Amino acid sequence: MQPLLAALLTLMAVTPASPQGVRKLPIVAEITGGGASVGAMWRDAVNLAVEDINKKGGILGMKLETSVQDTQTDPPTSVAVMRRVLNDKPFAIFGTVYSSSTVANMDIARQAGVPQFTGSESIIITQKGNDNIFLTSFTQDTGMAKQVRWMLDDLKAEKIALIWVNNAFGKGGHDMFVQFLKEHGKVPVVDISTEVQQADFTPELTKVRASGATHVMVYNHEEENARFMIQLRKMGLAVEPVGETTLCAQTTITPGGGAVNGAKCHVGLTAGSPVPLMVDMSRRFQEKYNRVPDHNAFKG
Repeated sequence: MQPLLAALLTLMAVTPASPQGVRKLPIVAEITGGGASVGAMWRDAVNLAVEDINKKGGILGMKLETSVQDTQTDPPTSVAVMRRVLNDKPFAIFGTVYSSSTVANMDIARQAGVPQFTGSESIIITQKGNDNIFLTSFTQDTGMAKQVRWMLDDLKAEKIALIWVNNAFGKGGHDMFVQFLKEHGKVPVVDISTEVQQADFTPELTKVRASGATHVMVYNHEEENARFMIQLRKMGLAVEPVGETTLCAQTTITPGGGAVNGAKCHVGLTAGSPVPLMVDMSRRFQEKYNRVPDHNAFKG
C-alpha cells in the first residue's frame, strides 16, 4: 500500500488534473481464460487498495477510479485492450499479470507515456530496458537465485527434474534456474517444457519417473500446477515436488486439494507471512472477498 501511494503521488504531481478531479486507473487483467483465478486476485487487491486510498481522501484531493478490462489470458487480446484503455488517457495502468501478455503490450504503454504496474515476473521484461514499467514483486533473476540455494542447501536436492511452462514466464524462470544450477555444478536430470492450459501431464511424469529424479521443480501456472500435482499423486511417483510461489499459491491449493499436500516451496509473497502489513492486508482481503489472497493479490 505505501509504495503504491508514493508512486501515485508522484504521478499526480506531473499529470494535469481532470475537471472532475478523478484519476482513471484501468485494471488490465486475465479475467477469463486460463489465468482467470490469477487475474481475479490481482483485480480485487488493486480495488481494495484504491478503496482504502479513496476513503482517506484520495491523492492530492482527487479520487481514483478503476475499471476492469479483460485480456482473456491472451497476449494479442491484451495488446488490443491496452490500446483501447489508452484512448481514455489514464494516468497509470495496473496489469497485466501473465508475463507473455506484458511482454506483448508494455511497449504500447511506454510509447503513450503512461506508467504501467505489473504483477509479471519474467526476466524477459527487465532485459528489454523499459523504464516505463514497474514490477511489484521479485524478478526471476532474484527469485531463482534464492530458489536454487534453498533447494541445494536446505533440501539437499541431488537429482532435479525441471518442469516449466513454455511461455515468457516459464522460459525466463527456466533460464535463470538452469543458470544458477550450473553455477553450483549441477544440471537437471531431465528438462521438460509444458504448454499453457495443458490438461494431461502423463508423458512428462513418465519421463520424470524414468529419470530417477529425487526432486521435481514445478514451474507452471497455478491451474496447471494443480492438475500436475493431482496426476503426480495418482501415478504414485516417489519424487519430492518442489516449486516457488505458483506451486503453493492458494489458487493452486484450491483446485489441487489434498494432492498439493507435501509440496515444498520457496515463496516471495504469501498469506502465511508474519509481516504485520501483510497480515493486515490478508485479513481485510478475506473479510471483503471471503477467500484467502495469494501472491497475485499481494502484488496488486
